Amino acid sequence: MSNTDDRQNEFEPEARLEELAEGAGGPPDPRRSDGDIEVSVSDDRMRAYADFIPPLGGGRPLSLDFIEKVLEEEGIIYGTDMEAVREAVFACNTQRRRQEGVIVAEGTAPESEVPAYYKLKPRLTHTQTPSDCNGEQVDYKCVSPFLLVKRGEALAKVIPKKQGVPGKDVYGGEVPFEKAEVRHYTPGPNTETRDNVVYAVISGRFFLKEGRFWVSDMLEIQGSVDYHTGHISFPGDVVISGEIKDGFRVRVGGNLTCRGPMDASEVMCKKDVTTEGGIIGRKKGLVRVGGNVTAKFIENSQVESKGSVEVQSSILKSRIFAIGEVNLGEKGQVVGSEIHAGRKITAHTSGCENCAVTELVCGTDFIVQRKLVAAKEKHNKLAVKLQRVDALLSEQESTRLARLKEQLVASITHLSQDIDGMLETLYLDEGAEIVITGACYPGTIVEICSVSRMIDKKVEGVRFSLNKEVGKIEQTPLEGARS
Repeated sequence: MSNTDDRQNEFEPEARLEELAEGAGGPPDPRRSDGDIEVSVSDDRMRAYADFIPPLGGGRPLSLDFIEKVLEEEGIIYGTDMEAVREAVFACNTQRRRQEGVIVAEGTAPESEVPAYYKLKPRLTHTQTPSDCNGEQVDYKCVSPFLLVKRGEALAKVIPKKQGVPGKDVYGGEVPFEKAEVRHYTPGPNTETRDNVVYAVISGRFFLKEGRFWVSDMLEIQGSVDYHTGHISFPGDVVISGEIKDGFRVRVGGNLTCRGPMDASEVMCKKDVTTEGGIIGRKKGLVRVGGNVTAKFIENSQVESKGSVEVQSSILKSRIFAIGEVNLGEKGQVVGSEIHAGRKITAHTSGCENCAVTELVCGTDFIVQRKLVAAKEKHNKLAVKLQRVDALLSEQESTRLARLKEQLVASITHLSQDIDGMLETLYLDEGAEIVITGACYPGTIVEICSVSRMIDKKVEGVRFSLNKEVGKIEQTPLEGARS
């Protein structure tokens, strides 16, 4: 036997002993260890995490069977993510790198019970922001703090109750569901519910307060109409505690009451207008009213009323149109203005010394009169056009011109019939009268049913009326007055 063999035999028993000692539970070789896994569970038991430890040296790699056994021993039996486990095991065994915090199991969260509730339309729960109201640039006059709804508009819908569903944790235990808290709303006045949808019964302002919503047919503005309110367009009644500022439009479907002065930039009202202050116009201001107008004074304005106009003090440099009466009371004065009334005009003073002409027109329907003027203008234009067509036809025959002539003749005939009908309704009251209880100054023009008269000298306490038989305006003194 060689030396080499002798040395090999010399060391072989020692190596064998170490091998036996390790197999008998002796100290392991620090250069060799099997792959392993460390598992932890979240406090709410809804997630299980694992750290995957790669093998060292000749240690055994991780296996899915080993992982499943460990998870089962830990009591993790629900929601296991085997795909995540496979990826972690593969990376751990092939890259020999520790994989930490891998979610290996996840429970199912419970679904809360939601009671039935009303869900409002999104626009009714948000504050309005500046809008592009003319299609080009933001106009802050168009920004309104009021939410308006239309009749028949859907305001909210009923969301039915949703049953709760319990969940499960990673140990398979049941996780009870909770009852969700929702914001409850209760429908109020001027609303109705049909087929689980709440509708507005009227057009008006939408209110949402303390869990209750409703629609009001009245808009109360505590203050003035200005940049805080923007333009006002409301289908019901409007009450303004302040004034209407210059440049702001007000359109009202009901009655309008203004405690302060009212700028006549553009006020449209379907019913009555009452202003405890006056009506002041700038540029081309217009107040158009479907009912009556009551104001302290009117200045530099055009006011149109399908009812009557009552002014406490004065009408200065204005144009007033009314189907009914225009009444300035015992002390009211008209200066440099044009007044049209269908029934009667009453004032204390008309005109003044060395002032602009004052016109008092009574007995006619100003709306019909405007239509009549427009119809006559159109009639004249068509007549001129017809003359030109006739002239061309006299020079040459033309089917197209002949057809155009027929159309013009038909239009003129139809328009003439309309004009005749307007003339029949133009005069509202041939017994209309103009009453001046104080002084009527020279320069005043009085007109009743298209018959006019210029006042050439000052008269006091006089009534003007139409003498239909002679076709002229007559004046008679009022009782106790001197002419």
